[in-house]
Amino acid sequence: MSDRTPSSAGSTGSQEPGPKRFELPHPAVRRWAEASTVLFLLMGLIFAFSVDFLLPDVRDLPFVRDDLPIADSELHGNHIRLTLITKAAVVIGALVAITWLVWQFLAHVNARALSGRKGRLMPALGVIAWLVPGVNLIAPPLVMRRLLRASDPDVVSSEEKSLGRSSFLVWLWWAGWLAGWTLLYIAFRPVIDGDPTPSELITRDHFAIAASLVAIPTALVAAILIHQVNARQLLKEDRLEFRDWVGWSKSA
Repeated sequence: MSDRTPSSAGSTGSQEPGPKRFELPHPAVRRWAEASTVLFLLMGLIFAFSVDFLLPDVRDLPFVRDDLPIADSELHGNHIRLTLITKAAVVIGALVAITWLVWQFLAHVNARALSGRKGRLMPALGVIAWLVPGVNLIAPPLVMRRLLRASDPDVVSSEEKSLGRSSFLVWLWWAGWLAGWTLLYIAFRPVIDGDPTPSELITRDHFAIAASLVAIPTALVAAILIHQVNARQLLKEDRLEFRDWVGWSKSA
C-alpha cells in the first residue's frame, strides 16, 4: 500500500490548503434583487391598470360637471375601481420600497468587498440617500452610479472610466422618478384638503394618467438597473474566485 494512504490511526503528513474561496458577504442579495425586480414589474402593471381605470372617469366626470344625466352606478363603479387600484399601488409601493432599500444596502456591502476599497463605499448611503429630505432629490442617482462603478469587474479605479449606457439609464430612471412624483403631487394636491369639484377631479385624472404613463417605463428601467448591478457583481465574483481563467468578457 502506498505511503500516501493515511492509516486508520491518522497520518503524520499534512496537506497544504488550497487557495481560499472568495465568498460574498451577503449572497442573499440576489434573492432580494429578484423580489425587488418582480415587484417593480408588478408596480408597472398596476400603473397600466390605473390608466385603464382612469379613462372612464375622465369620460364620465364632464357629465357631472355640466349637470348632464349619467347613471349613478357608472360613477360608483369608477370610484370602486379607482379605490381598489389605489390601495394596490400603496401596498405594492411599500413592498417595493422595503425590498429596494434592503437590496441597496446588501449590494453596497458586496460591492465594497469586491472592490477591496472599504473606505470609499459606504453601504449605509444606499439607505440614507433616500431618507434625508432634500438629499433624496439628488443623492440616489449618484449613489446608484457609484454602486454600478464599484460593481464593474473592468474598473480598477473609481475614476477610471464613465459608465456609458448605464449612466444614461441611471439618469433616465431618476428623471422618470422625479417627473412621476411631480405629476402625482399636481394631481392630488387640490383634492386632498377638501371636497373637490368635478373640474378638480378631471384635472386630477389627467395628471394621474400622465404620472402613470411615466411610471411604467421608470419601473422597467429600475428593474434593468438591478439586473446590471447583479450581473456585474456576479462576473466580478467569478473573476476573483477563478483568477487563472482567461477570456472573460470585458463588459458586464
